[in-house]
Amino acid sequence: MRDQPVPAGTVLLGEVGLAGEVRRVVGAGRRLAEANRLGFDRGVVPRDVEGVPKGMKKFEVSNVAQALSTLTR
Repeated sequence: MRDQPVPAGTVLLGEVGLAGEVRRVVGAGRRLAEANRLGFDRGVVPRDVEGVPKGMKKFEVSNVAQALSTLTR
């Protein structure tokens, strides 16, 4: 995926490791709630993230390749 914008309403949250793994971050639930309040309705997040607000569709990923393939759906 090159030179393509992230789909409207999509927020990506996580820490990317050197091997491309996507890891959880502190306060993910709070951050997603704020993103939802601002109008984001899709969240691409690391596996095992809790606290995804109602009304937000969650896409769990474990690495960058999965995150990119999620964006093209």
